[in-house]
Order: sequence, then C-alpha cells, then structure tokens
Amino acid sequence: AMPGERTLADLLVVADELEERHLHQAAHLGPGGVHVLNAPCGPGGAGTWPPAAVTRLVRAARASAGPRGHVVLDGGTGSSAVARAAAEGADAVLIVCSPTVAAVRRARGLVVGLTAGSGAGGRCAVVLARGPGARELGARAVARATAAPLRGELPWSPGEAERLARGQWPPGRRGRLVAAVEDLAGGRG
Repeated sequence: AMPGERTLADLLVVADELEERHLHQAAHLGPGGVHVLNAPCGPGGAGTWPPAAVTRLVRAARASAGPRGHVVLDGGTGSSAVARAAAEGADAVLIVCSPTVAAVRRARGLVVGLTAGSGAGGRCAVVLARGPGARELGARAVARATAAPLRGELPWSPGEAERLARGQWPPGRRGRLVAAVEDLAGGRG
C-alpha cells in the first residue's frame, strides 16, 4: 500500500495555480521512477475538483512527465464533468470493460458521453478485463458493441492482481507488463 500522508486533496488548496512543482511535492516516488498521486475517497478526492482544476492538473502532470513520459489518470466510473475534463486533455482514453453485456452497455455509454461532452470519443479505446465472472462476449463483440477499438486484454490472475495492488511487479513478468503499459499509454496496442 502507498503511504497515505500526501494525496490529491493536498493539491486542492493550490488548484487555481497548480504547477508541476506542486505535483512533485505531493506525489510518491515508487520503484522504477514512477510518481503516484493517490486520491482520497472523501473530501478533496477527484470528485470534488472543479473541471477547470482537473484540466490544470492534467497539464501539470504532462509537463512533469516530460516528452517521453506517460500520465495515467483514473477518471473513475461514469462520464462525470471531472472525467470529461480529464478526457479532453488526454491523448488516449482507455475504458476498462469486462466481457459482459451490462459492462459493455456502460462502456458504450461512456464512449457516447465522452464524444458528446469533450470530443474525446475518437481517442477512446477499450481494455478488456477478463475476470472470474461471466464471459458473455468475445473481444471482437466488445469492440463492435462499444464502437471503440480494443487496445488490449488483461488476463485474470488473482496472484498478479494482489501483487500489483501492493505496488509490486509480478516476478518474471516485469518486461512484458512494462511493455504492455507503455503500449496502452502510447496508443500502440
């Protein structure tokens, strides 16, 4: 687990003047040089940020990452004003979807909502997350139903998921996982 001292909530007080240096002060430096900024679930979390502040946050994160870096922002579920603001400044919008009819319906709604709200629809892609539950649809059907290209598939592995949640790369898979993340972030999948 990540230390809980600094979070996105700490940046809310400087949201109107957010700069790259603020992100460096609030982010946690993880193994391999990855900077992580946690968002609390309550006050100060991403849902309490005005869309204009989210736009500044995305700009500051991109400046901080540099020309060869990647910024990954979890926009949460649904097409809220915050998610649309984050998507508007994104190079790519990845929607994680399980292979069920209900999940695909929600993902299609996100693609439509982002297309209408922010113009990000053309940059939307789907990442299929296989899990222990029902597998009602195949990868091609998911891509057709969501009207977004399939950018990748995540296999179900409880052990790997547990290690990733603890901030650890699964043993023996680091190279493939890093390549997959870079491909997803760069839109090359």
